[in-house]
Amino acid sequence: MLCVREIFGAMLMPRGDRWGLRRLRVRWPYVILGLLLILFAVKFVEKTRELQQLNQQAAALQLANQQTMADNTRLQHAIRYYRTTAYVEARARSVFGLTLPGEVPVVVTSPSHPRYTAAPAVIRRVASSPPPWRQWWRSFFG
Repeated sequence: MLCVREIFGAMLMPRGDRWGLRRLRVRWPYVILGLLLILFAVKFVEKTRELQQLNQQAAALQLANQQTMADNTRLQHAIRYYRTTAYVEARARSVFGLTLPGEVPVVVTSPSHPRYTAAPAVIRRVASSPPPWRQWWRSFFG
């Protein structure tokens, strides 16, 4: 039987052993150079990712800037329109029902319009209810 010393003894022998194994010699300049290369590679990858993120942010900001410019242009056109007499006249006619001197206002109503069909029912309901003072009297004194 072989013992551990016989099996591993050849590996532990100094230079000039029978199988030609020699001790590994560390060359420090190569180790330092390898570490520096690894460091540069890691930093390069980090900077590349950072540059990609910055490019994406720049593209998003450019898109937001274009949308803001479009909104600004739209608002400037709206402001110019709101300052015209045509807008003022249209708003006065639609909101306040005003007319120019010499014009005859015409109001077209539809008998089936809900505004005009619901009004008589509301009037009947209000007219049939007792006056408010009686309602208060009943609520306090029964």
